[in-house]
Amino acid sequence: MKPFILRNFYHNILTWNELNTLLNLRPFLSSSRFHIINPPKKGYRWPNQSWLTDVNTFPASLVKNIIKKHTCFIIDCSRVNKKINDMCRGIENITNMSTDAHIYFTLNKSSKSFDKHNDSSHNFILQVEGKTNFKVWDNDTKVIDDTLNKGDLIFIPKYMYHQAKSKTKRMSISFAFSDNDLNKQDRNWVNI
Repeated sequence: MKPFILRNFYHNILTWNELNTLLNLRPFLSSSRFHIINPPKKGYRWPNQSWLTDVNTFPASLVKNIIKKHTCFIIDCSRVNKKINDMCRGIENITNMSTDAHIYFTLNKSSKSFDKHNDSSHNFILQVEGKTNFKVWDNDTKVIDDTLNKGDLIFIPKYMYHQAKSKTKRMSISFAFSDNDLNKQDRNWVNI
């Protein structure tokens, strides 16, 4: 498998307003779902708050401060809206591999992102808003060094080294898919 870029692939899959809603729903802010790239070494602590079923959720005032300085991402987001759920279903139907969606965002282009790394799953990364420079290496040879704009999609095969650097305020969705787990999520969509 080789990495590639598709220009102007998909628009309007997620809006900033929808992300705002997620950032105000406590289950999406659990320490197992909400992640900070390069958090302080001491981490974060906060007092327990009333009426929570999960005390390991970041409080809103802390999230407001974190997102001003850091690149963040939320995992387990394949069902946050019908468009994302349908995209995951399409990837699963084509690849026969379980798929999830991870939402990456930064409000500050100087926020640190991931250094050169690889993943144990294949990834389609859709640039939802803003601009991000992607570098991809095949062994030691750089095979992609390009900037994705709104609507562009990049495919990065598993174990291939890559790096993302924000050029502007940005939001992207990584559709990670893997053959490690054959139990795909139920993709039925509930309408009332």
